[in-house]
Amino acid sequence: MVHTVLAMMTAAVLIFAADPVKTAVEGAPTAAQIIEKPKWKYLPGNEELSCYFPQRALSLGRTSGEAALDCVVDDRGWLHDCKTVQESPAKLSFGAAASAVATKILVLEPADGDGQPVAGRRVAVTLKFNFKEAGSCARFAKNQHAGG
Repeated sequence: MVHTVLAMMTAAVLIFAADPVKTAVEGAPTAAQIIEKPKWKYLPGNEELSCYFPQRALSLGRTSGEAALDCVVDDRGWLHDCKTVQESPAKLSFGAAASAVATKILVLEPADGDGQPVAGRRVAVTLKFNFKEAGSCARFAKNQHAGG
């Protein structure tokens, strides 16, 4: 589903390759499974990212927020199975918005900065959203991954 917001806003994306937040769940990723030096094939600009600003946050007058994700990467560099590990402010849908961005438009190169394949490995992603100026979201549809 394409999220469009016809209000004034921008958003900033920050990508971190640090270890995802550790959980007490059995089967947590090992260091070899985590992409420490991701090479991004495609990252959205502020205007494109603003198309995903959570409507729930806007309706409550919030102008910023962020979410940290832990995602799996497929053999083409697309992210999937993203889990929200942190969201601020909580319960305003920034985790869902970040997951939509990650699975629909973020793309990694097939090999990381060390030359190792990314397929099946995990990457930590943090996205920061800031409400500032208007933009047309329809023109960004070509950048979306159909499977996301």
